[in-house]
Amino acid sequence: MSNMIALLEQSWAKGHLPIMQGIVKKDGLYYEIKYEENQMKTANPIPFSFDFTGDDFSEIDSFFKTTINNYTLYCGEGSWGGDGFIYIEDTKTKQLLWCLFDDRINPIMKCTISKDKLIAENNNSIQYIFDFQNPEKL
Repeated sequence: MSNMIALLEQSWAKGHLPIMQGIVKKDGLYYEIKYEENQMKTANPIPFSFDFTGDDFSEIDSFFKTTINNYTLYCGEGSWGGDGFIYIEDTKTKQLLWCLFDDRINPIMKCTISKDKLIAENNNSIQYIFDFQNPEKL
C-alpha cells in the first residue's frame, strides 16, 4: 500500500476526504472524473498524490452505510453541500478498496448492488453506475 493511500485512510478515519474530482483505488491510482456531454468519464490513471498538509479537505457526513460481502460501503456529502462521496473499505482491516469524491454530483444518498454493479443515487434521484471492483470503467 502506498503512503498516499495510508494518508487517505487516516483522513477518512478523522471524518475528512480530500477535495478532488475523481476515484482513488487501493493500488494507488487516481482517475480524474470528467464530464463530456453530461456523461461521466474517467481520464487515464496517474499515481494518487495529494498535499495532506493543506486545507483542501471536506468534512464528510455519511448518510448511508451497508456491508457487502467483506466490504463496508459509505456514501454521503462533503461540507460544501454539492459534494458527493463513496468510500468502500475492507470491513475487517479498514483498508481502502476505492473512494470517489466529486464536488459536482451532489450528495450521494444511497447505494444498491446489482450483480457486480454499484448504483449510487444522489439527492436529485440521479443514478451513477459503477463496476464494484473497477469503478473507473464507467
